[in-house]
Amino acid sequence: MRVAFIIVLSFFTLVRSEIFLGQQDSSARNENLPPGEKEARGVLDKSPRHGEWVDVSYEGSKVPIRSWIVYPERKDMPQS
Repeated sequence: MRVAFIIVLSFFTLVRSEIFLGQQDSSARNENLPPGEKEARGVLDKSPRHGEWVDVSYEGSKVPIRSWIVYPERKDMPQS
């Protein structure tokens, strides 16, 4: 029983190591994760979105909240 446990534990350790080492490969990028520092600028430049600063005023304050909003680029006006 103990031998079987050691074999199973060794197998899972090996599989886990291969998964961990596979994630260290910088040439294969997981598309489900955000880009890293090196790729971020290129991804942002290709993005079909744009952003701008807006002042959001709220009741009870003379100072608006400065907010950065990002929305998709559109050729036509959105319907409200």
